Amino acid sequence: GCNDSNSKAETPEYSSKAPIKVQTIAVQVVRSAQAITLSGFTEPMHRATPAARIMAKVLDASFQEGDRVEADRMLIRLDTRDLLARKRQAQAAFHTASTALDIARLNLERMQNLQISGTVSRNQLEMAQVAYAQANATAEGAKSALDELDVNLSYAVARAPFKGVIVRKMVEEGNIVAPGQPLFIIEDDSRLRIIAPVGTDLAAGLNPGQKMSVRMGSETVQGWIEGIISSGNTEA
Repeated sequence: GCNDSNSKAETPEYSSKAPIKVQTIAVQVVRSAQAITLSGFTEPMHRATPAARIMAKVLDASFQEGDRVEADRMLIRLDTRDLLARKRQAQAAFHTASTALDIARLNLERMQNLQISGTVSRNQLEMAQVAYAQANATAEGAKSALDELDVNLSYAVARAPFKGVIVRKMVEEGNIVAPGQPLFIIEDDSRLRIIAPVGTDLAAGLNPGQKMSVRMGSETVQGWIEGIISSGNTEA
């Protein structure tokens, strides 16, 4: 009853402005790498600990820990005077055995010719064959002893197996070393291996040969996964 019947109904006013343009963008899931901090340690890819093969006195060990050396550089020289004396004895024994072998060979050939003509018996020929076999065995043994001394003489010098840095010197000049005694430790620090424990969930997403960026301190380097070693089996 409060309406004025003579009032006109209000009509809505529409804006004359242009419609607003809306741009649509497709959204997709993108996985981003997340840095993970692990506690581990580094070790060189190549590390060697040469050891002595003979008992001898160290004559030269002119290197120090921390020295960088080239491959095949002589680092240690051992005293070989006793080996050289034994080698001269072995050479004399080999010469004597070789001479005896030549005489046994000539005697066997002579017996074979005489046996064909019937001058000597079969028993005499067999004795010549036995003498030749014994002389040949003696010569072979003397040659082996001489070769063994040559091999031992080659162990009198210890060289760097590869280019690297000496991390530990284990003998000094004047020391007596025994077979199997370590002489020094050399490492190739141009290539390092990182060993770090990872959880099961993280290990499930890693594969051998996979490349990754590794940050050590303030330096970031590129590397790859060499291998994943399981420390235990959770299956019963």
